Amino acid sequence: VLTLSIATNGAGTHYLNGVQRYSDLGGGDHGAEYWNAQTLANLNTLVEGENILASVVRNQQNQQWYDEQLEIEIQRANLWNFHPQPLKLELYLDTQAPLSRAHTASWSNDSSFPVSWEVLDDSTDIAGFELWWSEHNGSGWSDWTLDDFYTGSSTTFNGEDGYSYRFRTLSRDVVGNVEQSSLHAAITVDMTPPQPWLATESEGVTSDFGSYLGWGANSSDVALYQLQLWEGSDWVDYYSSAASSNYNHWFPTEQEGILSLRLLATDFAGNTAVTPELELEFDRSPPQVTLATLPQFHGAQLIELQLTGDMDDLTSLEIEYARLPENEMAELEWKPLGVGWVNGSATVSGLDDGWRYWFRLLPEDAAGNRFEKDPALWELLADGSVNLALELPVLPMLPVYAGSPNTVIVQVKTGPDTSTVLQEYNGLDYPAGMGNMQFMVDYENGRLLFGNGIAGYRPAANASLIVEFEAYDGSTVIDLSPPLPAEAVRVVLSNANAIELTWETPADAVHFAVERSGNLSEGWQVLSQMSPVHDGLNSFTDSDLSGQMWYYRVVTVDRMGYRTQTMEVSGVLLEYLILDLTPAVINEPQTVDETLALPGWLPVALLALLALAMIGGGAYLVTQRQEQEPAMEVVPEPQLAVPLDPEPAEAEEPDEPLETPPFGVVGGTQYSRHLRFRCDTGCEREFPGQRDDDEIICPHCGTIGTPPEIP
Repeated sequence: VLTLSIATNGAGTHYLNGVQRYSDLGGGDHGAEYWNAQTLANLNTLVEGENILASVVRNQQNQQWYDEQLEIEIQRANLWNFHPQPLKLELYLDTQAPLSRAHTASWSNDSSFPVSWEVLDDSTDIAGFELWWSEHNGSGWSDWTLDDFYTGSSTTFNGEDGYSYRFRTLSRDVVGNVEQSSLHAAITVDMTPPQPWLATESEGVTSDFGSYLGWGANSSDVALYQLQLWEGSDWVDYYSSAASSNYNHWFPTEQEGILSLRLLATDFAGNTAVTPELELEFDRSPPQVTLATLPQFHGAQLIELQLTGDMDDLTSLEIEYARLPENEMAELEWKPLGVGWVNGSATVSGLDDGWRYWFRLLPEDAAGNRFEKDPALWELLADGSVNLALELPVLPMLPVYAGSPNTVIVQVKTGPDTSTVLQEYNGLDYPAGMGNMQFMVDYENGRLLFGNGIAGYRPAANASLIVEFEAYDGSTVIDLSPPLPAEAVRVVLSNANAIELTWETPADAVHFAVERSGNLSEGWQVLSQMSPVHDGLNSFTDSDLSGQMWYYRVVTVDRMGYRTQTMEVSGVLLEYLILDLTPAVINEPQTVDETLALPGWLPVALLALLALAMIGGGAYLVTQRQEQEPAMEVVPEPQLAVPLDPEPAEAEEPDEPLETPPFGVVGGTQYSRHLRFRCDTGCEREFPGQRDDDEIICPHCGTIGTPPEIP
């Protein structure tokens, strides 16, 4: 007889080798004093080897009390002196269900994703796992659904985009213990990338040292923002942020030019999206626009100004002018000049003869950089060369015109907040005369001249130089007047067929042309081009002259190439000299006309000569009369006043009308406090005027001139 006795403090069902032997789960609960016993009729219930006794007990108390007892009774008498050996029974008691847990990622950007699980306790007799799942489609969680029974530890689950899923496992051991509940895992399927945006508060080009950026996305599930900067060949991470909402960030930079940025947004599921490139343009350099080189001297009352440099991003261009009489040196007074620029060119009219004009531009670009000239600032890096010559972007102003003894200041940066100021050398012995901390200014050509470190300062390689100077863009002198005539012209007959001409140099002569003609109808021959003599007399000798009439003139040429063909002879302006070398008459007795020696005729002849000069021409006649010595006498006859280039007579043209004044007074305003002028020779438009102006300029077309007389 096999007796199984069991004591528990709760109702339960009991198994032997997987066969139910007793159960009182249908009744009420009971305490531990209640004994459950079962007598088995045969021994076949036991198997050879390991026998397993299992119980499932319902326990509503804090502790489980459990006891089992198995008795075997052999009732047949031992008639054959049989003594059975003691029976050893090994019982495996397993009443505890295993514990397990499911695992998934929190997010998936794929509809198929792995689900895994593990045993949380030290159970080694796991038979398998039931996998249960529930889904959330936006309206709540569904009931749990059994997916399958697995003997492994993972599987692949197929979900849908936008759904969330929960998973749990119920593990079962080999004796039939089944897990009643377990910890679950949750995952969301998100296959849609975010839509990020990147913006800046700076529109267009800016001169700031940075810009505020803002970024964000159309959803709140962004795990990471990455701001990237294009570095010439690849994108480089510049800044990362875990913020999930719009974020304002200061982007500092000292670079100039166009910088390209983009934003990468990655959501929790690993979806990544990138914004279009954002371009930021930084420009902190003033526009390099200046005037094309003006001629040193200009022979017209209007001049064309031509811009040079990069004019693409100009937003405004002001121009100022100053002027002084050519030989006057004083501080300049700058005034605005209103001109209209067309294709980088503008015309300034109303310029006065004998005055020097200065012009300076004040250009401004789209970033707000303005190229100031009072003073101008220029920064550069030196290359360390010996006797370095640096060309300035615009011309430096002479101290006398700027009204300052130091118009050019050069600083050398020696540290982040320190610098050394160099001294300008004003001597003539360059570079030997300079000290080792001096530089020289080439004002005419707009250059800074340095030395070798002993004679003159030598900037080191990559030394940062800061140059501050009073500047202008161009200058010219208006010269409309022809040169003065050759002065005190005299002629000497050195022999029968040679003469010497002498004369003094007028102030504005650059060279002289000595010209001769044997027949005025055939024109003039240039005998010599001569540089002027300033500390004595100019002299020219012409010899081997044949016996005929010869005509001479000394032409003065000035710096503009203007020619003055008249000469000053004994205080009178003449067009040419006449030399009469015709042979003497010897077939008749010679009678000397003593009236030539009489001084009484000379004033009359001079008066006639002056009359000739006043009507447009005159000449001296140098004669050789018969056998007497050559003499020079005044010829008063009008027929000797011939034109320089004889041509057929033309009809007289009417006198030129008087030059129209550039400005007039608008009728009626001369009696009002609101005086107005009218631009008569320019645009014919009106503009406000002042009664005490010495010079006015039309604000519409730029015409310059003196104000009209006010009644």
